[in-house]
Amino acid sequence: MARIVLISPYLKGGQNAAKLAQRTRYFATRPSVDLLSDERGSLPTAKKRQDFMSVMLAQKFS
Repeated sequence: MARIVLISPYLKGGQNAAKLAQRTRYFATRPSVDLLSDERGSLPTAKKRQDFMSVMLAQKFS
């Protein structure tokens, strides 16, 4: 299952990071949440995204 990356200036880490993680997990798994179909999962990735990921991976493993 894909994971969601949440970047929000309103949810800061620090002392209550675990509480925010639990709250985010709760919001994502509520019964009223609509799961989107993975229609685009089989499409090829964009050239810019491939380039970005190769740069990021090169930095991580260097």
